[in-house]
Amino acid sequence: MTQTQATSYTLRGLTIEIHPKADKEDDDNKWKGVLLQMLKACGKLKAESAGAAHVKRQHLNLLEVYFEIYLLEIEALVRRGVIKKYRKQTHNTKALKGKLEFAGHIRYNAIHKERFYTTHQVYDSNHLLHQVLYKTLSIADQFTMGTRLSDLTKRVLVNFSKVDYKILTAKQLNCITLNWKSSSYGDALDIARLII
Repeated sequence: MTQTQATSYTLRGLTIEIHPKADKEDDDNKWKGVLLQMLKACGKLKAESAGAAHVKRQHLNLLEVYFEIYLLEIEALVRRGVIKKYRKQTHNTKALKGKLEFAGHIRYNAIHKERFYTTHQVYDSNHLLHQVLYKTLSIADQFTMGTRLSDLTKRVLVNFSKVDYKILTAKQLNCITLNWKSSSYGDALDIARLII
């Protein structure tokens, strides 16, 4: 752990924060404010997130600061409109669209002659980028239960009800690249990587 990092651990409602080294005589609240300013300086927090309002909330732990920043970022993305992408989907349909998967069609539709087992393209918001955001929202939901952020978490989660919950690897998290269409997701993705 470097001098500019802090770590929060939560276990059954007990949160333990490990702050950077400081003098024994100094006040912890002073160093929490200093830490927020250091995180702002190194680009881990936005300037408006590390302002006086956050420093004055001394009951707020650093994990909640990250969750609040993340939730507000996602809320802003949802207001602007979430992006959709094309993806391949293979399943039974009542209309023949896309490519007929012959082996699967015989296996699954021997009795149901009115169905087709196909692979076709779908244009929706259920893609890897939103799956990362949804996984992070699920983590935030677990850790903010019973706190002031719980309501905000639930409101934001509603917008991702049609996104699949996936087990994500570090490789998947690091291989996500943003383009002109998804560039507004940069800050939310950075915080999501930190939280996951």
